[in-house]
Amino acid sequence: MVYNLTNLTSANTYPQVLQRINELSGNFFGIALIVTIFVVSFLSLKNYSTERAFAGSMLITTILGIFLRILEIIPDYMMGFLIIATGGALMFLI
Repeated sequence: MVYNLTNLTSANTYPQVLQRINELSGNFFGIALIVTIFVVSFLSLKNYSTERAFAGSMLITTILGIFLRILEIIPDYMMGFLIIATGGALMFLI
């Protein structure tokens, strides 16, 4: 039997659409979104030194990751990874 997995009639808001897309992709959408945010912010901060660009992009990614975690777009383990990686990046600057 064929099921229509793209039926989004129950999604009334943008976060509900994002949650449904993430659910259908098995959390890969949220992880890809976080990786994309990191790469774009790293490349935009690349005019600074690599250490500063990495730390800044990790901080930006973690802040946006908090909002994505509240919306349940990214899983718990990804949020934990972001917090640990941001701490490591900031310690790297010292």
